[in-house]
Amino acid sequence: MNASAILPNENFGTKMYAIAENTHIMVELLNDFPPYVAAYKATGHVNKEEYEHVVMARINEVAAHYGKINFLVLMETEVWDYSFGSLVDYVKMTFEHFKQWNRLAVVSNEQWVNKVYDVLGGLVYGEVKSFKIYQYEEARQWISQPIEQKTANA
Repeated sequence: MNASAILPNENFGTKMYAIAENTHIMVELLNDFPPYVAAYKATGHVNKEEYEHVVMARINEVAAHYGKINFLVLMETEVWDYSFGSLVDYVKMTFEHFKQWNRLAVVSNEQWVNKVYDVLGGLVYGEVKSFKIYQYEEARQWISQPIEQKTANA
């Protein structure tokens, strides 16, 4: 990738970043979700800088504002297309917000990725589901369900 800079761009009240100088965006926030959902699409090679400036920034924003996170990743790429740095950031982010995950969804045609997420369901807080690409609309509806807020009187 020959990007010279990652430039901020305001879109629907969330920070989005675009890579400068005629490069393709490989990580894109999906904005057709409620504000308590952090959702992104990955295509091609995903590098550490994009992951931090797009995905991690959005997750941190949702966590700070809502206390819980609904998270969806639409993987239109293979996991091998994620740089080592972006995978390290993913693990770091998972533990940083360990008790804040409400719902996690992966949408991928890679069967083994879906199986890994199914296993993760027993290891992390919140609900975890995997979907095939053709089930994207079902995943979108599932991840968009409201976050239940616990009250002191409940």
